[in-house]
Amino acid sequence: IKIDADEPDKIGAVTDMYGGKTVDTTSEAITVEITGSRQKIEGAVDTFEQFGIREIVRTGTAALGRGGDSTA
Repeated sequence: IKIDADEPDKIGAVTDMYGGKTVDTTSEAITVEITGSRQKIEGAVDTFEQFGIREIVRTGTAALGRGGDSTA
């Protein structure tokens, strides 16, 4: 999940709450990895929406570009 980086401390707290991992950070966006059940991931996505989601990839093996740019 790639999220606007306006509130990095809060995003970090949500990431920790869902057992996620921050995989990239820039001044524009933070990319986090959340793995687990469908319910856990949907809960994380719902919570991250308050910060502004830029991009989501939901599948087995997946990739998001680094930095603030989206692939779409």
